[in-house]
Amino acid sequence: MPPVRGEIWEQFTVLHDAAGKLIEARCKHRQKAKYASPNATRLLTHITKCSDVPPALKQHYNQQLNKKKGQQNVVDIDQEEDFEDTLFSQTSSSINTKRASDNAVPASPLSAKRQRSITSSLDIVTKEEKQKLDGLFSKALLSKGLPFNVFEGEHMEAAFKALRPANKLPSRKSFAGPLLNQEYNSIMNLVNVQISKARCLTVELNGWNNNRNEGIINFVVCTPQPFFYKAIEPGTQRENSDSLSEHILCVLGAVNAHKVLLLVTDNASAMKRAWTLVQKVHPHIHAIGCGSHGLNLLFKDILKLNVFKELISKA
Repeated sequence: MPPVRGEIWEQFTVLHDAAGKLIEARCKHRQKAKYASPNATRLLTHITKCSDVPPALKQHYNQQLNKKKGQQNVVDIDQEEDFEDTLFSQTSSSINTKRASDNAVPASPLSAKRQRSITSSLDIVTKEEKQKLDGLFSKALLSKGLPFNVFEGEHMEAAFKALRPANKLPSRKSFAGPLLNQEYNSIMNLVNVQISKARCLTVELNGWNNNRNEGIINFVVCTPQPFFYKAIEPGTQRENSDSLSEHILCVLGAVNAHKVLLLVTDNASAMKRAWTLVQKVHPHIHAIGCGSHGLNLLFKDILKLNVFKELISKA
């Protein structure tokens, strides 16, 4: 709650900046008289000396100024504290006694105000800021395919400590656990929104081996913009057309099979057998093999010809 102004401020027109801070006070009796760093003491002195101020009003504020000089029971906050208004605890008992008593402010609220000002200057990370920072670090790490422990280590921690001392970087377990899940859910929500907006879809899948030589099947949904949708580990069922068709039907159901017009797979025999099983459930879907994969197989067969083998051996 802002402090209550003394009655001296009624003799001035005040201006504030966009942040609400007091930046100027202009005398109502003499428009050319203005103060860029106003406080009550300066304004009171001006009123007692201004030739355009009525004598009765000047006498009244002259009494206040003399009382201020003779007593130390007035709290004054200057422009270095955000141009806060000066508060008077006592005014003339003969004029406007009630108004002066209303404007008086006890010492404890001032102490609380100063305490809040000190606290606001400290580097404190709120819960909302912490969540935002962790999310940004997680997105940066995952988008570059960096290891989860990339931010660990004495020198890395010291560098980020210098940037924001109050912030503590997430641990490797946090990156690999809740933050990874949070980013995945966020991205998938965006993907699902784009898929739901599309009028028709193409579902693509391809089998391959990862670095551990484990079988993986990727699913990509095109709107026509391609979106990675999911990956599965079929294990020993990789060559089982029944198992493959079940996974395909599961994805079709998730993206709305009625909007899917084309199914594209690699040219493995198990995949081609799965086409028939899928088309029994969704006869409107057309299934084809991957064109680029077909070209790859074609060139492999060409290079097996003796003429090319001999040419390569002599190259």
